[in-house]
Amino acid sequence: MMEWIRARLRREDGVTVVELMVTAAVMAIVTAAVMSVWSRGQTESNTIYSRGNDLNDMRVAMQMMTKDLRQAAAVHTDTATTIDVDTYVDGVRHRVAYTASGTNLTRSVDGATAQRLLSTLANTNVFTYSFVGTTLHQITILVTVNTASKEGTLNLQSEVETRNL
Repeated sequence: MMEWIRARLRREDGVTVVELMVTAAVMAIVTAAVMSVWSRGQTESNTIYSRGNDLNDMRVAMQMMTKDLRQAAAVHTDTATTIDVDTYVDGVRHRVAYTASGTNLTRSVDGATAQRLLSTLANTNVFTYSFVGTTLHQITILVTVNTASKEGTLNLQSEVETRNL
């Protein structure tokens, strides 16, 4: 077998059409396999990046709600979709309302135009309340969003104990 290869290499013949076609077919298969792996990696990378952005948006909204609700001094509305409280923002008392409607979660300060915190809510039942007697003791916040990558939903939950009620 080795002699045949050496003899073939010593000759100055070109390659046959069959050899060229076999080589092209093998290269096409290898290239297709590499491109498939690369494409799947790109898709996964985009999904992970998108999920990271979704989680970051949820964390920012949750942090804001947790801070405001922890310092609540009075509660005006407490439903599953809305909470309206008097709270302290930068040491100054304000009336802050969070509302989940449709796919949006918004925050309004002192009745001003509501600012959108999240725009991909999957469930508007965000707030759950626990009372001790008639006093609101704990607020459970459960934010569920549809992922931008259409891979399903993400949940983020926080339990806030009120300090000033």
